[in-house]
Amino acid sequence: MKLDDFRMYIVPSGNSRKKLSRLRVEMSVVQAKKAKELHDCGKLPDREKIISLVNEYLVALKIGEVKNPEVSVRKGVDRRIKYSKIWENIKNSEGRNKRDIVWLKFTRNGVVEVVGTSCDIYFDEERSSTEKLMNELRERLNDKTDEWYKGLETDDKEVLIFPLRNIPNELGRADIESGIGNYLISKGVPILNYFSHNL
Repeated sequence: MKLDDFRMYIVPSGNSRKKLSRLRVEMSVVQAKKAKELHDCGKLPDREKIISLVNEYLVALKIGEVKNPEVSVRKGVDRRIKYSKIWENIKNSEGRNKRDIVWLKFTRNGVVEVVGTSCDIYFDEERSSTEKLMNELRERLNDKTDEWYKGLETDDKEVLIFPLRNIPNELGRADIESGIGNYLISKGVPILNYFSHNL
C-alpha cells in the first residue's frame, strides 16, 4: 500500500470526535462479542500479530519499527510505568518528548482493551475512563455464563508501548494513535474501547 493508503485511517482531531463518545458502551459490547466469536474459532489475533500490524503501520508512515514493545507494569507504586526509561535504548532520541508514544492495554484473555497515547496509562477507575468503561462492559455482560467473558479483566502485568521516533511534521501523536487504532480494526482486531483512539 502507498503512504496515503495508511493515512486514511487517521480521524482528524476536534469536534467530530466528540460525537462518537455516546456510543462507547454499546460498541464495547459489540467488540466483546466479536472477540469471543474470533476466540471460539481460533482467529483472535494474538499480541505477536498485533505488534506486527502496529509496526507495519509505523513503517508505512516512516516512523520506524519498534522492536520489543512489551513493557512490564510495576506493582504497588503510583506511576506504574517508567516513561523516561522507554527512550533510553533508542538511538538519536535525545530531546524527544517522552509523551511521544502510542500504547496498547489488553485484557487477561488477550483482547485489546484500548489504544492510547502520551504518559497516561492507568489501571484504576478514578483516573482511567477506560477502566470505567470496562466496568460498565462487565456489568452489561454479567448475565453471560461463559467463563471467557470473565477474562475481560484488565491485564495489569504488561502493556505494549511504541515510541514514535520520527513523527511526520504534519501529524501529531494523537493522529498516529487514531491511525493505529483504526488500522487494527480494519485488520479484524477487536478493540473494546472502540472509540478511544478517535476521541
